[in-house]
Amino acid sequence: MSAGALTRAVPAAVARLRAVASTQLGRRLVTSTFWSATSESLSRGLLFVGMILVARTLNTAAYGEFGLVRSTINMFAAFGGMGLGLTANRFVAEHRTRNPRLAGDIAGSSLLVATMAGLIVGLAVLVAAPWLATVALHAPQLEWGLRLSAFMLLLGAVNGAQMGVLQGLEAYQQLAIGSVIQGIVAVVGLTVGAKLYGLDGALLGLLSYMLAGVVALQWQMRVALARGGITLRFRAIRATLPIFLAFSLPVMLSGVAIAPLRWFAETLVVRTVGFAELGLFHAAMTIATMLTALVSTLHAPLLSVTANAGGSRRVERTSLYGGWYASLVLTLPLLLFPSLAALVLGAKFDTPAFRGVVVLLAAYVALMMYYQGVLRLIALRGSMWFALGTNLLEGAALIAAFVWLGKRGALGLGVAYVASYVVRIAITLPVLARGSVIRPDLLWDRGFLLSLAALCVLVTVQLRGVW
Repeated sequence: MSAGALTRAVPAAVARLRAVASTQLGRRLVTSTFWSATSESLSRGLLFVGMILVARTLNTAAYGEFGLVRSTINMFAAFGGMGLGLTANRFVAEHRTRNPRLAGDIAGSSLLVATMAGLIVGLAVLVAAPWLATVALHAPQLEWGLRLSAFMLLLGAVNGAQMGVLQGLEAYQQLAIGSVIQGIVAVVGLTVGAKLYGLDGALLGLLSYMLAGVVALQWQMRVALARGGITLRFRAIRATLPIFLAFSLPVMLSGVAIAPLRWFAETLVVRTVGFAELGLFHAAMTIATMLTALVSTLHAPLLSVTANAGGSRRVERTSLYGGWYASLVLTLPLLLFPSLAALVLGAKFDTPAFRGVVVLLAAYVALMMYYQGVLRLIALRGSMWFALGTNLLEGAALIAAFVWLGKRGALGLGVAYVASYVVRIAITLPVLARGSVIRPDLLWDRGFLLSLAALCVLVTVQLRGVW
């Protein structure tokens, strides 16, 4: 690999993206991405500000407890959401012009099933909260927070389905309006709650953020549906059941396959080295999550536009690599200067181990955004059951790597996260290429391979003085 080759390859990739942008589909993609980025930056950006202020308010151990409760929510959210946000996006986008009645059936059924699933999972967590806190987490002080998370699970399930409907309608302006309201509530709720009541107050702030999202997006979703001439129908579950079984079920199981394993890895961190070390990891993950949210603004528009593109090779290439190149641009400052994260989060996080975790999670974000492009093509042409298998593979690699590196605490968990995606990509891509889900010529992209090699070199250099 040479600097000259990398310099030539990146402009070539940019030129291909510009060629796509000049087409009608490309213009739609640019418009959708702009409004998607606006909505995500408003909602996630303001949530990020709130999380930063919580991190600066709580000590590292309390922030580790806060992070573990959030991880518990994310684990059970895979059951409550049931993949219905992605389902609504994928199929409402496909049928909104060809068959508005079917689009209304899918949207209504998605919302109804999400509400029912959220209620069931929320009640289960409410009842199991004492056992989870004392037996599973060895942290009885978290019982109240886990009870509170039961209500968040219901709100999160409904919110995810609402967002999927809006994305499928390409109603990103309405999504942006709802995101402004939600984001403002996040900053105020998280900041005031953490300052007044510590960990419990921060969790109440998180609950207020989710509640505001449900109310605001419900309003905006009704506006977008009326504009598209689509009527929500809640009694078409039987007609849409084949879609849920073939698409939503494996999507849900994919989340179920990996979320509990990530949660289990975090409980191992607590048992091995304590909440303070987990606090360092979650502080770095807060930065990584924000970067992921910014790049993921491409996901919904790319999925919607590619679903209507009729197999366009240019659009598929953009769908596959768009997130990768965007993530490299956003993560490069942290890869070069990881101490920037400590400037944002506070001096208590400015340690060599924390800087190492920041570098590792920046690389993890880039790999994850590349594979998100792979999953888009799987969702359109492949089997979501195969995606479930790759999630199981990722989870197994994560646990295996962390068991080996567990004594390194946050740094070991960061390495395990990167290793899990390296294994997932290395094993699954050849299988996908042979099955024609992804054209082999799309996989052997020179710009991607050179930039991947450069990323590996940079991470190795940065970790040399830390590991």
